[in-house]
Amino acid sequence: MNQRQPPLAISIADKLRQAFRTGRFEGTLPGERELVAVYNVGRETIRSALFLLEQEGSITPPIARSPRRILLSPSLHEAIATSCPTEKQASIGFLSSVPVGRMPQGILAELHYIRNLLEQNGLDFQIHEMPWSIGNTPENRLARLEVKNSHAGWILYRASCETQNWFKKRHIPCIVRGTSYPTSKLPCLDTNWGATANHAANHLWHKGHRNIGLCMPEEKLKGHQLVKKHLFDFEAEGWNPVAIPFSKNVASTFENLERASSENRGITAFITMRGNQIVTLLSWAATHALSIPGQISLISLSYEPILGHLYPPIASYETNAEKSVRRLVRMISHLLASRNTSSAFILPEFNPGQSVAARN
Repeated sequence: MNQRQPPLAISIADKLRQAFRTGRFEGTLPGERELVAVYNVGRETIRSALFLLEQEGSITPPIARSPRRILLSPSLHEAIATSCPTEKQASIGFLSSVPVGRMPQGILAELHYIRNLLEQNGLDFQIHEMPWSIGNTPENRLARLEVKNSHAGWILYRASCETQNWFKKRHIPCIVRGTSYPTSKLPCLDTNWGATANHAANHLWHKGHRNIGLCMPEEKLKGHQLVKKHLFDFEAEGWNPVAIPFSKNVASTFENLERASSENRGITAFITMRGNQIVTLLSWAATHALSIPGQISLISLSYEPILGHLYPPIASYETNAEKSVRRLVRMISHLLASRNTSSAFILPEFNPGQSVAARN
């Protein structure tokens, strides 16, 4: 977005952000004419700068006869300086049970935006690849990790219930990138999996599909459980979903698909949790000479760039990585400033693609 804006507008947007953080404008923005006088630039430049701030969620959209409200919190660096003063550069830790090289491309994009946004606030950002954090007994290793790094706050990605509870019991500021477990009740940012699953079920049912295969990853994440619950609780005549385990071992997954298709004859559509599972399904369908979407329909509840290289275009749900990260960082800022913040759930945009066909 910034690259398409005039450099002067970007500079004015930066100056306005600094003004928000220092409290120069309290609550609301002056009108465009006053801003033109304050910054000695043209009105179009001011409008372009305001558009940038509106798009990133720092100010409200214009409303007739009402001033724009300022939404940008005090800088994350200031929040950390207040809550956790330290001589060294303050930092945020990203704890992942998935190695960076195996992360979904959407999460890799988020990491890029997180690092850039935190660095703009003068903060360090460190990624910790800890596969054991998904296990049942991570306490000792978590203690050593936390003491060694002393981050002002943490982002937990694909963390087990035990890991989330460990952070909760010790009152360590953290946000779950994903869905938190009921026992931890940590603030989290995740896709609204219930609404997404219901939308996918409605879409398939109205297309005439009744026997559905739900591809379940090995990791027992809360988001996966919510999808399964909503799909199996979907009340519609003839609706018959079946869960199919998707292993990291492709041969095992093929065996599971074979077993599901033989025991549940008449499966006409598959729903995947992740975009990369679509590739496995396409390979399996090809071995059986099943056409997409003529004989089998496919829909992915998440988007990955690899889907853009497949034909036919796959029906999928996509979230805006940059907007998600801005929301995540605002949540961290609020958490560190007040030790309290609410969870947020994202409604992804549905791309119907061409991989779902109507059944007679």
